[in-house]
Amino acid sequence: MGGGQMPNKTNGTSRVITIVTAVLSLVSALGVAFIGFLQAEITSSIEQDRLALEQARLELQTEIDRLNASIGQEELALAKLKFEAEQRTRRDNIIREYVPKLTGSNEEERQIAVAVLFVIYPNEARDILSKVAEALNEEQAETFEILIKQAQSLDVKTGDWAVAISIDADLDGAEQEVKVANKQGYDAVIYHKGNWFITIIGSFPTEVEAESAKITVRSTFPGGAYRETAYVVNLNSWCLQPVQKDGYWECQNQ
Repeated sequence: MGGGQMPNKTNGTSRVITIVTAVLSLVSALGVAFIGFLQAEITSSIEQDRLALEQARLELQTEIDRLNASIGQEELALAKLKFEAEQRTRRDNIIREYVPKLTGSNEEERQIAVAVLFVIYPNEARDILSKVAEALNEEQAETFEILIKQAQSLDVKTGDWAVAISIDADLDGAEQEVKVANKQGYDAVIYHKGNWFITIIGSFPTEVEAESAKITVRSTFPGGAYRETAYVVNLNSWCLQPVQKDGYWECQNQ
């Protein structure tokens, strides 16, 4: 054999290993990058789906709230219609029973009829009597003129009606109730009676109209069951000789 040297297998093997290692590292890096890309895509897709579901949930809740509000308004309207129908029926029954007695010959029955009409409908008696008078002859109409004047005087003395929506121990609490009432579209006034500040809305010309407003307060004002305590008052008798203070009226009938 000649004097040439044998190839260095060790160096060749080392280069191969180095190349293979580099390739494997590149493949591994590419794999990691690809997996990271897939994870980012999946994460983005999941986030988009989450946002879409949240938007759908909000839209569904909005629709539910709209339907509930609509149902609440319809229930309130039905409750008020029912109340008004009951009041009309009651009024018609009283008119049919007692108004004929106003023109009868029995003086005792006539006085009872007048008393019933004035007590139950102090603010509406004048209008009822005026309508009846239109169908009477001249002599009877003259008699009714006296009753109509008495009814008019009674209407003035009876005054207006209101709905008490809250009772608070301090003025600050009552002032918050005024804001609630204003948001609901009502004017509100604070009265101080004894140790309490009472917020009312109104006034209303008749008790029936105040009772109808009370239905609205109990159904739509914030406060839930708390609003069940709302009640109707006659301002003339409920608060005597009110004196205006800073932000409220002071009642003298403590």
